Amino acid sequence: MNISQIELKNIGSYEGVCQFNFENSDPSARIVIIGGKNGAGKTTLFTAMQLCLYGFHTYGYKSATKLYYREVKHSINNHAILNNQENAYIRVCFRNTELREINTYLVERRWTWASEGINESVKVIKNGMELDSGQVEDFETYLLHIIPPDLLKLYFFDGEKIADYFLSEQKINIRNALMILSGNDTFDIIHDNVRRIMNSSLLHSDDCSSRYLFFKDEVSKLETKAAELQQGLEQANDLLSQCNEQLQQLTLQYARSGGLTSGQWDRVQSEIKAEEEKRDQLKTQRKVLATEVLPFLIVEDLVRQIIPQIRREETTQALAAFSDKLSSSALQNAWHEILEDAGIGTWDSRQQTIRSLSLALLGGEQSHSLPLFQLSDDEKIQIHSVLNRVLSFNRAEFKKLQAQLDDSTKKSRALRDKLQHTDLGRMEDFMSRKNSLEAEIKIQQANVSVLSDQLALTSQQLSEKRKQLLTVRKELENQLKRASVGSVSGKLLLLIENLQSILYSSMVKQVEDDLNRKFRELIRKPDFFEHITIDLDFNVHIIRKELIPLADIKQIYASGGSAGLYEKLGLEAVKELIHAKKAQRITEGLLERMEDRPYRLPMEFDKDRMSSGEKQIFVMALYYAIMQQSANQIPFVIDTPFARIDTEHRANITDHFFLELPGQLIVLSTNEELNDVHLRMMGDKISQIYRLDYGTDQRTRIVSDTYFEE
Repeated sequence: MNISQIELKNIGSYEGVCQFNFENSDPSARIVIIGGKNGAGKTTLFTAMQLCLYGFHTYGYKSATKLYYREVKHSINNHAILNNQENAYIRVCFRNTELREINTYLVERRWTWASEGINESVKVIKNGMELDSGQVEDFETYLLHIIPPDLLKLYFFDGEKIADYFLSEQKINIRNALMILSGNDTFDIIHDNVRRIMNSSLLHSDDCSSRYLFFKDEVSKLETKAAELQQGLEQANDLLSQCNEQLQQLTLQYARSGGLTSGQWDRVQSEIKAEEEKRDQLKTQRKVLATEVLPFLIVEDLVRQIIPQIRREETTQALAAFSDKLSSSALQNAWHEILEDAGIGTWDSRQQTIRSLSLALLGGEQSHSLPLFQLSDDEKIQIHSVLNRVLSFNRAEFKKLQAQLDDSTKKSRALRDKLQHTDLGRMEDFMSRKNSLEAEIKIQQANVSVLSDQLALTSQQLSEKRKQLLTVRKELENQLKRASVGSVSGKLLLLIENLQSILYSSMVKQVEDDLNRKFRELIRKPDFFEHITIDLDFNVHIIRKELIPLADIKQIYASGGSAGLYEKLGLEAVKELIHAKKAQRITEGLLERMEDRPYRLPMEFDKDRMSSGEKQIFVMALYYAIMQQSANQIPFVIDTPFARIDTEHRANITDHFFLELPGQLIVLSTNEELNDVHLRMMGDKISQIYRLDYGTDQRTRIVSDTYFEE
């Protein structure tokens, strides 16, 4: 297959009709370079090619669901989507050799829209003749056979995501991928036909063959169900991530534009009210000071004379009371009796003595000043309290209160400005979109939870059915000894399965050899690994020699025995230990006889310990090795080829990866990835060069025969 032309109308930033022409008369010039800065439209073009040819399969859907049309709507140009009279389409023209005949195809996938939603139509023209609807369906099936949906990411290579595609837990079915790539999926068709024969011949039989078919069907159904649940779970997780990201972006953009959410609006209103209440309290405090303290501060000198005056009045009152007591008749008579007993005989002399004593007791004189206040005891306490407060009052308190009032007023003004700059209509739109996203997030969270539970249950059922299938298969192998249609079919069925297993094992070995060679070519660290092995479950093991102290080996054996050694050190390391000591197995006695030193053993290297660049190079090598099994020559489309690749390795990858991939190669790159050095390395292999320019009008323009300006 060779792509000759791509045309886009109103797809992403490609507003209006935009065209790429890859026609080329030189078959050796098979590389197309499309350059563009980030955001220029490379990924849009990358996705558009897949969308045109594979429709809903591009996004991993089983049919054209609402979720698919949501993806399509996101792919259509924003300006065009606002005009119901507009339309959008993607056209891909290609040539393909079929039974030594070269056929040309034009595939067009077109979308129109109105209030009821997006409508899609597909048109296919073969050798200038438009196919009818039935032929279009056959053609789409034909395309899915050339590149099955599970292999789309192998031919449409996204440099930023390919590592996750190969190294994540949810891996593709590598076995099916290799069988289809190599054309050996024909055996699956034969296998299904033989099974149908067995079903018809053993329709009323209850022997091992029928039970084997029953469990085979059960396993197949459960595998299909598990795959569908896994796909549904991944889609739900993707939607959940998209909704969370959209909500985060929506909130961030709204906040950056000065907008407030309803909760923030209420908080600002509460803060304004709190500031108003605070100012009321401060004003009350200032009023109290103004009425109770300020008047006294004005006449502070007079206030300071009040306490001495009160004390003088208290003294005068005390003397007056004492004088009244001295002049009382009872005290006078008592004095007379005392003096008479003392020998002072006459009344006058005694009276004179009493007067002298009274004057002496009263201090020699009495105050005749008139009282000014005449206060009671309670009044004195109150006056003393007020005077103490006035005289100890800090005059700076008035300034402090005023400063607090000014600060509060300033804060209220800022809060009111924030409210005034918030558009209520925009806030309502924000809240509506936010509520919609939050509702969608809850739905997807529920979907993830339900699908996870269903997948766990289905996986458990699948494991049990596989065990039962293995048991029945062994019974079937023992039973298939008599000549009958059912037994012959059973033998043929087992033969095909064994042949498939042999072919698959052979392909895995070829992939393993190619991976070892290509990884060594691409990585610039000669001692990075010893070798790489791939098991039949397509688990890839990178083996490196590491020094393991004998003490560690003994400790592992002491805690877990031989099983512990196999688990901790790995199969290859234990085998090397056994081989080095010419033993049959590891025993405690063997370990005790070993020399106490570190042993260099082949250990599996954890791929998570690799850097991002090392992972990328490893995956590119694995990708290359897998693609060597392809029986068809199909274009490769590579987006961001040097994602996570350091400068040191880029020339190496250009030489040993790009130039060695078979067939047409379309590379979408920034000038920071592919530069003039890399272009010169590819030299006359390049057929066309384009540059994508993204303008201030948010449109992508295509410039031919130009990469990047110096």
